[in-house]
Amino acid sequence: MYAIAWDGFATVEGRKWDAILVEVGEATQRNGKVYAQRYEAKEKGLFSKKLRNVAVGEPLLVGAIPSRLWANA
Repeated sequence: MYAIAWDGFATVEGRKWDAILVEVGEATQRNGKVYAQRYEAKEKGLFSKKLRNVAVGEPLLVGAIPSRLWANA
């Protein structure tokens, strides 16, 4: 099994969101999948200007891709 994560973007209903994307796959499957979790920055508190990232909605299945484990098979 493998998982590769990166910070990127996901467009949902015409809006571009910051998102964490994760590609996952396993040795028994020819295809892997890519999931996205949208997030946005929010202020930590009423008097604090520090920001924290907050998840928005549920994780989304972006699509299937060829598994990296099957790439040279």
